[in-house]
Amino acid sequence: MTDNTGSESYNINLSQRRAENVLRYLVSKNVPLFRVSIVGLGEANPVADNKTRAGRDRNRRVEVRILKSTSARTTNN
Repeated sequence: MTDNTGSESYNINLSQRRAENVLRYLVSKNVPLFRVSIVGLGEANPVADNKTRAGRDRNRRVEVRILKSTSARTTNN
């Protein structure tokens, strides 16, 4: 995600590149690619006010969410 500095298209592209960098990092640490999903949201969903430098700094971020698996594994004993 980004702050609101720059054009909307620039921020979406920047956000996507940040997400792709996280994806590459996770895969380099042996997280299977099929377990990772990325989304670049640009300047949407700010967590702080973009009117201050501190707020803009907080909005330049990547969020990682770890989700519970929806598939159940069964074993036959």
